[in-house]
Parts: sequence; C-alpha cells; structure tokens
Amino acid sequence: PKGLYRHQSEALAASTGGADVCLATPTASGKSLVFMAAAADACLKDRSARVLALYPAKALIQDQLEKWKAFLSPLGVSVGFIDG
Repeated sequence: PKGLYRHQSEALAASTGGADVCLATPTASGKSLVFMAAAADACLKDRSARVLALYPAKALIQDQLEKWKAFLSPLGVSVGFIDG
C-alpha cells in the first residue's frame, strides 16, 4: 500500500533498462509483481514478444494464472497456460 519494496524497484529498474535480473527473496516478498511487470513491459514494447513462466506444481499454476490475468488483461496482453 505504501509503494514498492527496495528490491522490487531496483529489479524493475534493472529489467526495464535491459539487464537480466535474478530475484531471490522469501515467500510473499513481491517477486511475482516484479516478473509480471517485466513481462508486461516486454510484451508492450514488442507485440510479437512471448513470455514463458514455469511453475513447479499445478495448484500453483492455477493460483498464479488468475494473478497474471488480472495484471495483464487490462493492458491488452493475453494469458494462456499448459499443465500436465
């Protein structure tokens, strides 16, 4: 509610600046926001771009899928998934 964590803003600045980013932080620390924003940036800069996000469990895919849709759909970016 008060803005981004420092690690989020630094990762987003690096990513949008063209750098590769590896973000390793504890659970519920905002990693998803960073890679969803980076994905949105890539897709909006190049409409032919594609982003592949891999999750280790089907339940996690379903949970994250709704977050991806909520984040990207208002931007006109479509979301799909494959599991199994």
